[in-house]
Amino acid sequence: YLVKKGMPFRTAYKITGGLVAHCIELGTTLEELPLADYQKQSELFNEDVYDAISLDTCVMQRKAAGGPAPESVKAQIEYVRNKL
Repeated sequence: YLVKKGMPFRTAYKITGGLVAHCIELGTTLEELPLADYQKQSELFNEDVYDAISLDTCVMQRKAAGGPAPESVKAQIEYVRNKL
């Protein structure tokens, strides 16, 4: 999410780790964390962060071979059917 908004990967990685640690301290999840907590870490966070981290979004974006995105699964099924 942060990298797509222009932040260097190393910086985004560190911020994400801090947010996960913060969630562990609070006994909550990233999905439940208030936007203000995100924005304390970076001004790049907006309301769209919740869509970006949703499980549906995460699955749909994993389109690589063997990934769980529906189009990847369909390609895997087609491959196996052709092999049989």
